[in-house]
Amino acid sequence: MGWRRSQERKRRLKKLCFMTERGVTGGAYYDAKKRRTVRYYISDYPCAGYLRRQANRAVRRARDVPDGGSYRRVYEYWWNVI
Repeated sequence: MGWRRSQERKRRLKKLCFMTERGVTGGAYYDAKKRRTVRYYISDYPCAGYLRRQANRAVRRARDVPDGGSYRRVYEYWWNVI
């Protein structure tokens, strides 16, 4: 990983840490022992399955879904889980 990519990753993790503030569903936190920001995931969040089903339904019923990875813009699943 190059220096520029490393700095961009740090910047994004700091932003995520600020947004989640040790949220229940995942995010990032600053570990003083490691002296860096650490990303964490929690996959067994009880509401995540419901939100995933809602997202899939919204994408299936959408009229104009662009090709490629743009289907993610139809429903922002990630922001509902945080």
